[in-house]
Amino acid sequence: MDITKEYIEKCKKAQDIQKLRVNGYEWGDYYFYFNDYDICIENPRNFTEISTSKEITRLIIGRDNHIWLPCQDQLQNMLKTLEWFWSDKNASEMLDSVYYMFTCCTNDNGFNCTEYCNKFNSFEQLWLAFVMKEKYNKQWNFETKEWEKI
Repeated sequence: MDITKEYIEKCKKAQDIQKLRVNGYEWGDYYFYFNDYDICIENPRNFTEISTSKEITRLIIGRDNHIWLPCQDQLQNMLKTLEWFWSDKNASEMLDSVYYMFTCCTNDNGFNCTEYCNKFNSFEQLWLAFVMKEKYNKQWNFETKEWEKI
């Protein structure tokens, strides 16, 4: 799981993704938060003293300083609504689709996906970029450090 400063920043600025957790977090989510004393990465699965996700949700709802850090499987699940990606494909065929999208495409403006993707440092960052591109038509600008409409 990527818990680097870079991934946290990309997640924080991916407001389209953050809105998916506006009513609280789900069991197993990773999130980043800070307070006056600590900077923490938490995963409720590791909270042995708390037994239900409902209790965890109550702990963190309404705190603006919490940033959801989606795992790779959560990012992949966000693409289930894209028929070309999921419909009747086995894992190998899905990987082929992802490989094509990240290595073989160049858009009309000469945007090279291979060069873009080589700048990401983890699979979570790569999948986040893929979700932002496919669902929200945005790409990460490495200079301004913002998600921008394509």
